[in-house]
Amino acid sequence: MRFLLVISCAALSLTGLAASERQLSYTHDSNVLAPGQKEIEVWGTFRSGRDYYYRRVDNRIELEYGVAEHLQTAVYLNFRSVNSDPSGTGTVETDQVNGISWEWKWKLADAVADPVGAALYLEGTASGHELEAELKGIIDKRFGDELIALNLTVEPEWENERKKHPEVKLEATLGWSHIVAKGFAVGLELRNTHLIERETSSGGDEEWKHLTNVFHGGPSVHIAQNGFWATITVMPQLFAVQSASGNEKKNRERQEAEDLEVRALIGFSF
Repeated sequence: MRFLLVISCAALSLTGLAASERQLSYTHDSNVLAPGQKEIEVWGTFRSGRDYYYRRVDNRIELEYGVAEHLQTAVYLNFRSVNSDPSGTGTVETDQVNGISWEWKWKLADAVADPVGAALYLEGTASGHELEAELKGIIDKRFGDELIALNLTVEPEWENERKKHPEVKLEATLGWSHIVAKGFAVGLELRNTHLIERETSSGGDEEWKHLTNVFHGGPSVHIAQNGFWATITVMPQLFAVQSASGNEKKNRERQEAEDLEVRALIGFSF
């Protein structure tokens, strides 16, 4: 959480708009870097609130590079720390996971010049015990001081240590951002996540099981100046339509999703 506070304090001292900034933390827009342009992004995501004690922090350091017109790539270093007590005995377990990701983003249409902006996003991640792929379709539109963006994501994951079969996350993220003044914007983000797992039935057949259907949503704040920008979004869990823990009547999912997520980003263009 200290990392998020540092980002927030730095953001309060900024006031302008950078060319490649992200106005939303969870929702991507179709913009890409110009050829030869480089940017460093630092991510911090805090998660908390399950049926048992659970605290998770994901940090990412990203180097983006404009490869060609409408095409960019990026490499990430990922650091995850989880403190949890799933047994409820008061013994807190700590899990540290490091990994690397490689991203490609191809801009298909411009959010200002064309009726709608569009882009395709592909990211692969490898860590000590899991492989993950992320395929994202991006649609957005900028008009005046407004930005509206929609992301549709398919994310399969293979965990060698715990799961024999893959797990797939389907996600839709909708974001809106409004520029209040030069270098300052506020917005809202809404995310719907479906978790699907392939398992072996009692009869020995392979089948897909729909585990969760969860909604998160909350406000975002964005500040920028002269190639430096910062964005933070607070995402509490709103409700769950389907729960892995069988808590649909309580409208909550607290086994595969958290009560609260907070994500902060900072970026430097050079």
